[in-house]
Amino acid sequence: MKKCSEMSTSFTDVFVKPECKYIIKASIEDYSRINELCNAQLKCFQKLIIDNDLNLQIIEKEADRLGRTHRKYSSLGMKPHFLDLYQSNFLQFLQCLTIEDLEEKAELIEAWKILMNFIVDRMYAIYTEGNVATKEDFDETNMTE
Repeated sequence: MKKCSEMSTSFTDVFVKPECKYIIKASIEDYSRINELCNAQLKCFQKLIIDNDLNLQIIEKEADRLGRTHRKYSSLGMKPHFLDLYQSNFLQFLQCLTIEDLEEKAELIEAWKILMNFIVDRMYAIYTEGNVATKEDFDETNMTE
């Protein structure tokens, strides 16, 4: 998420608090909203992977919820290509991990690619489904445990 904001000023304009987005050349850690979103992503992945043991139905439901949430942000300038930008940066980050066993690293990266492709594809499908916020978008609550 932080890497995406460095690459796209429009991405940053959508996700940072108004008082932060005008800070020129500030450290990305100053963007408290992006840090909040990064922590939310961590919790989401922990629920999907650890708490729910990669349960496909739960992953589908969460990806759909995320797609509706991101569609809701379209009025603020959120564009579907941000999902591709996020996924690309996420996978590049994984390539930088230091894991001595190269086979284990390759398997880890492949597993994340599969999960991220699935989630982002579903989010994109929901996001572009008419690209109009619906009542369901605003009724969604936190992910079902």
